[in-house]
Amino acid sequence: MGIIGHDTLPFFIYQNKQLTYNPIHFQNFSERAVEVPIAIDFLKRIGKEKRILEVGNVLSNYAPLLSQHPEIGEIDVLDKFEKGPGIMNVDLMDFNEKYDAIVSISTVEHIGQNAYGEHSSGDREAPLKAILKIYNLLHPGGKALITVPFGKLMDMGWLIQFSSEYVALLVDKYGIPREALSMSFLKKLDADTSVTICQQVWIQCEERELENTYFQSPFPFANGIAVIELDKVAETRAVIQGRPEPLHYRPPANIPNYYYTPFYKLFPYDLNGWFVVDQPGLAFYGPFINLPRQVYRFEACIEMKGEGEFTLYIMSDSGKKVLWERRLSKSSVIRDLIYLNHEEKNVEVRLHKHDPTSCTIRIPNMFLSQL
Repeated sequence: MGIIGHDTLPFFIYQNKQLTYNPIHFQNFSERAVEVPIAIDFLKRIGKEKRILEVGNVLSNYAPLLSQHPEIGEIDVLDKFEKGPGIMNVDLMDFNEKYDAIVSISTVEHIGQNAYGEHSSGDREAPLKAILKIYNLLHPGGKALITVPFGKLMDMGWLIQFSSEYVALLVDKYGIPREALSMSFLKKLDADTSVTICQQVWIQCEERELENTYFQSPFPFANGIAVIELDKVAETRAVIQGRPEPLHYRPPANIPNYYYTPFYKLFPYDLNGWFVVDQPGLAFYGPFINLPRQVYRFEACIEMKGEGEFTLYIMSDSGKKVLWERRLSKSSVIRDLIYLNHEEKNVEVRLHKHDPTSCTIRIPNMFLSQL
């Protein structure tokens, strides 16, 4: 399956347990494929007698899965914007009821950013303050589970992707006791090229394995996640206590992938991403973006079966100006820097075939980002 070619399995391994991928296709091409079963497993461990809060209305979209587990107790839902039966429309930062357990799926990274009704507060650390708030809402002995995108520290505008140095601020700046915080990590290895199929491959990994992971690359949405667990170790409230050095936030990638961005793809491709190019001319072009004066990192992996002579171009001004080019006749991995001395408009990547032989191609990685 997918553009890397792993075999699909109905389950993944998390903390030495076999969990079934989320089978409900609502937003399931994202990290919800693994976050939802991890959250359900957490709630099963909490038990039915505990008072449970969900921050962000997510799990109600997967009610058929929850109904399979009568050992899970009733869940109160807090969501600032989303309307629905029983949803408390209160800002998390103004909420003060205590709970035995709190779960939050794909939510805190959006707090204080431009997302889902929220307007940007200009505070890139608002997600960390939300986690601090969740910790302080727990009764002593209470537990919380929070999932966030994880890899390189990125400001996507509508979310913050967490990184090792960012999450370290929970202890170093925001005062959560080190012994109260534990984390697990997962990375996405593969996904089908059609967003309607929703098949993915995720594995649990070490934190360091995600240090070069970008949001939206090479697959849509998070390519790595952190599962943050909090254990309220004392009555005392955690409080902000320090001012570490400012962190560097990377912007979104200009081109994060090939299959999930608006390239003009002139040949049909299968779920593994392979397409046949059997005539001279363009194989693809796009996505027509504007790039400011900057140094860019360009990466591409072109896999080829059969023979063919190609040139891969980066061009601007609708193909009138060549910014970079590379001749290809076999599978190639490309890593290069693109120096732009002026703003370039209508920038596109083009793959041009020069001969009439037939060959089959796929592109597991195509990436352009500011340094």
